[in-house]
Amino acid sequence: MVAHPALRAFVCLLVLAATQAWLFSRYGAIGDYPNVSRLTEMWRGLSLGELLTLAPCLVAAYVVAVVGVSRDRCGDCLGWPKLRVFFDSAINVLPGREKPFNSPAAAHFWREWHEKDRLFPAVCGVWVAIIILLGVFGTTDTMHTVMLFMFMSQIGFLVPLFAGLVVGQCGRKSVIDDFKATLPVSDSRLSAMILRPGAVGIVAAWLIYVAAVAFMIGWYFMVGKGETIPLDSYHAARRVILELGYVHTGLLVAAIIVIAWGSMGLGASMTLMGRPWLLWVFWLVTCSIAPAFVALDILHALNLIPFSVLPLLRSLPWTIGIGCLLGTAWAFVTARRRFLIASRTLAVGLGLWIMLCISIGWAWLPRDDPKPAFIVLAMGLLALAVAPLATAPLALAWNRHR
Repeated sequence: MVAHPALRAFVCLLVLAATQAWLFSRYGAIGDYPNVSRLTEMWRGLSLGELLTLAPCLVAAYVVAVVGVSRDRCGDCLGWPKLRVFFDSAINVLPGREKPFNSPAAAHFWREWHEKDRLFPAVCGVWVAIIILLGVFGTTDTMHTVMLFMFMSQIGFLVPLFAGLVVGQCGRKSVIDDFKATLPVSDSRLSAMILRPGAVGIVAAWLIYVAAVAFMIGWYFMVGKGETIPLDSYHAARRVILELGYVHTGLLVAAIIVIAWGSMGLGASMTLMGRPWLLWVFWLVTCSIAPAFVALDILHALNLIPFSVLPLLRSLPWTIGIGCLLGTAWAFVTARRRFLIASRTLAVGLGLWIMLCISIGWAWLPRDDPKPAFIVLAMGLLALAVAPLATAPLALAWNRHR
């Protein structure tokens, strides 16, 4: 009954994560999750309390599924219309634009920004405002305020991917509308015009977050509570910066920004394809990997299957790393052959990937002695950060030219 496919995927992911964490807790491995090699006990069976909890959940899930499917088939999947009307009315109070646009690209940026991309800094502003008000009025002490900001920063690392799902959303069923489909611009140019406002929205959200943290630090020092702020993380970060040097630290920060942009671009590419079933297949496969390995390990422990999953686990970094490298290379070659990107884009993608590998390697290799499999895995994941340069035009071309 939730209208947006990205929000549906997020809700399903939260439910699956909670269910999987509960399952691991029954095997005594919740503290080492997702390390399946440290199971401390067997799950003997359902307790009465668990049975009484799960049974209503199953009934409620069936009822929600039936009602949601019936509403969806009738075209009545509208999400929260009253909440949407409230936010629209609040936004309409703000002064509108009166100056003419300098270019068609500026006009399209304004359209994309006002349709969806300004949602990211708005949501971030609401969250930090709540944390600030709780801290200023004394509802939360210094430690709890820091914990709230830390929790928000950890969630923020997942924001670019889900933000990309919103950025690339072209309609209720991910089908591109007539306006975008008939714009007299190339697929590469149009994909850039769609991704740029999303990147600006994510950067604006992070700037709001940093400003809120700086404000709260200044507030606590102003009211005489500065000594209660735990500065261990600050001193640890300062030692790391001095050890790496300012040049290497600057490259590492630039690499993190590129990775965040790449995560957003990958999320946008999945919805720019205009095939919602591919998005659901992706989430299904991604969320099924860990449960599949757990199930195989349990079956092997019960002597129901002869092979162990340990060789599969050892080969997983090689498989993922090589798969990401080959997939990114295929995307760039295919996009170039179809004249969706220029040779300059190929050079930019290769240069960015080399910069990412060098920046992460400078910070990682001197501290640890990683195995070759994990180096290949890191190189493959970093290749995904530059893949949107090719995957976004490919996805938009597939959606636009049916």
